Amino acid sequence: MADVLVVNPLGAALRHYSRALVDNLAAAGAEASVRAFAEPSASSGGRARWILTYYATLMRARRARRCVLVLWPPLGFVDLVTTRLLAGPNSWVVVHDPEPLVRSVGYGWLAVRLASLLPTAHVISHSGAADDHLIRVLHRASTHIAHPVARPARREMRTGPARIRVLGQYKRDRDLALLSDLAARLPSDAQLDIVGRGWPVVHGWRTTDRFVDEVEFDALVRSSDAVLIPYRRFFQSGVAVRCVEWGTPVVGPAESSLLALLGADYPGLVGDATSVEGWVRATVDVLGRSRSELDAVARDAHLRAVADWSRWVGRSRAGTPL
Repeated sequence: MADVLVVNPLGAALRHYSRALVDNLAAAGAEASVRAFAEPSASSGGRARWILTYYATLMRARRARRCVLVLWPPLGFVDLVTTRLLAGPNSWVVVHDPEPLVRSVGYGWLAVRLASLLPTAHVISHSGAADDHLIRVLHRASTHIAHPVARPARREMRTGPARIRVLGQYKRDRDLALLSDLAARLPSDAQLDIVGRGWPVVHGWRTTDRFVDEVEFDALVRSSDAVLIPYRRFFQSGVAVRCVEWGTPVVGPAESSLLALLGADYPGLVGDATSVEGWVRATVDVLGRSRSELDAVARDAHLRAVADWSRWVGRSRAGTPL
């Protein structure tokens, strides 16, 4: 039997995350099996069926006495309690956004109260900002582990006008004013594209408002010369991780989880996230990076992630046996 049961309630949205995690666990010496089921927005089943499937999976794992690693709590902080109750003491839940960037269930005051007073599953966070928020609301620290990073791939280096993109679903913390200002300052021959569900029209950018599946998303990452992360606030960026894996340059705020992902010397980190000129300089700098430099960033990020997950495997085995 595998050491870890990875439970993925967002089988569509977190498909790549799950694959990268299994890769990191294998490199860390742990065997993992995955139980994934699609979220209601990506399946024909309703929300009630989705929740019941999740809870049934937890109970089966407890009977088998397995370590359970949940990649997303379907009912937010409430599921920190229910996961511990149903799956047992060796259960872990990854909380990506402790203060959701989109409307979500299970993060209100009652859910916070329950999770702060009752025994809960162990909580994993992927950034210092997320851990700080969890300490403030739950009065307990999470286990901080690097976002999984898959083994580096390699995209083809291309010539011609730079393709500068913003990828992913629109959220209210995207900085639209910054993007409009950047359109007038970035290289005049650059192709500026925004691709993702829910985006409004942004002046100076060609905007495509629609859902992007895994295959197309990877193609967009591979064919980009730079991807911007124009958030005012975020806990971690799966888009940035995907770019690192493919060797695609990323530009984003230095005061964010990107610092740990990319390293302090990475030229795409913007010191003052409100400075348009700072974003322009960082973008121009990453466009000039060599293949060897981008490969080194990807390799180092993967090794850091494997090291973090190795420590988690050791901690889990030292507690309740896997």
